Amino acid sequence: MNQEDIINKVQDLANNTHVNFSRHEAVCQERYEQLLASFDRFDKRLDEMQKEVADLKTLATSGKVSLKTLIWIGSAVAGLTTIGISFLNYLGK
Repeated sequence: MNQEDIINKVQDLANNTHVNFSRHEAVCQERYEQLLASFDRFDKRLDEMQKEVADLKTLATSGKVSLKTLIWIGSAVAGLTTIGISFLNYLGK
């Protein structure tokens, strides 16, 4: 094998390496784009879930207020009913 054949073989190897590396770059670029798209979808889902959790907190807080109001009203009605029954019993005797 002479020096020219060796140079040609090295050039062929370099060209093949360049082609393989370019192919590898293209595959990695596609994977990177898919990862970015996946992260964007995940970020949107996370934002939606955070909004839903905030809505649930608001609903729970308003539910507690409503429950407190109902308990207060119920206690007032029970107290007034007890006073009324006691008064009627007092008058009936």
